[in-house]
Amino acid sequence: MPPRRLLPSLVALALALAALLALACGDDEDEPAGTDGMMDAATTATRTATGSPTAAAAAYPLTLKDMLGKDVTIPAAPRRIVATSPSAIEILYAAGGKSVARTSTARVPAEVASLPDIGRAEQLSFEQIVAQRPDLVLADASLQAQVAPQLTATLGNVPVVFVGATKYDDVAAALRLVGRITGTPAVAEAAAKKMDDAKAAAKQAAAGKTAPKALMIIGATNDPYAALPESFVGDLLGLAGGTNIAAGLPANAPFPGYTKLAVERAASSAADIVLTVTLGRPGGPTLADAVKGDAAYAVLPAVKQGRVHNLDVEVYLQSPSPRAADGLASLTKLLFPQ
Repeated sequence: MPPRRLLPSLVALALALAALLALACGDDEDEPAGTDGMMDAATTATRTATGSPTAAAAAYPLTLKDMLGKDVTIPAAPRRIVATSPSAIEILYAAGGKSVARTSTARVPAEVASLPDIGRAEQLSFEQIVAQRPDLVLADASLQAQVAPQLTATLGNVPVVFVGATKYDDVAAALRLVGRITGTPAVAEAAAKKMDDAKAAAKQAAAGKTAPKALMIIGATNDPYAALPESFVGDLLGLAGGTNIAAGLPANAPFPGYTKLAVERAASSAADIVLTVTLGRPGGPTLADAVKGDAAYAVLPAVKQGRVHNLDVEVYLQSPSPRAADGLASLTKLLFPQ
């Protein structure tokens, strides 16, 4: 039997997950106040920014509610925005804005590679952020809520707006919010509409068809974690028309939105399709390979029919962003190949 462990240890897995995403897009400890109202982020600002990204195109001061439910006033059109996570950077650029800095792992869009580095998203360098002389900071509501007080205190009068995504629809809400901030609402709306269109297309593709029973796992095959519907990737699975085998199981993983799942239970789930997300260095063995090579999973219909697939770690796990529209489309095709 092939080795059934892909990552070195449970501890390493938990630390990696917390560092990469804080997995169901909550903070590392308690749920931040206002997160339940994240979808209310697109509330009406007291003054709405419209038109092109120039000072004359929007009315300032601009007051709006961010995705932590916090009222933020932006005194003037921002010209030096610092986005503090890969997700925040992707949302900013898709909405028509630009950042003057990047976090260490931010790779999309490609043009951010040359920007000054402000550290990892889960371990920001506050000194480097201040050194960029920002007039607005776009922080990650899903990953950085716990450092909000420190970030605000460090930046003084510089406004800090939190955006993020615990659900697919949150990405569109974040795009529309950022579009108002940057004075590029038309660009942001086009990106948000792509999210909405992908969701509608997924619903249409699944209409009238039997929902396949899906098992979505991360980690090692002999110590797996299954994505619950409450996680970002679990939400995508539901939108794509899959039945989540883990629905209703306790959220007892060391990170929110996931459940610890025994190999025996996973193997007896009668899953029609297995979807995996592999942590670790790119190019190495994937969890999909491990599942297909593990005798414990050989009884699954998914394995017998060759329906075990590895998903892109950035799109589905590390960086909830506008790329989730393409991720949803790809997921729908995997669930309904015909």
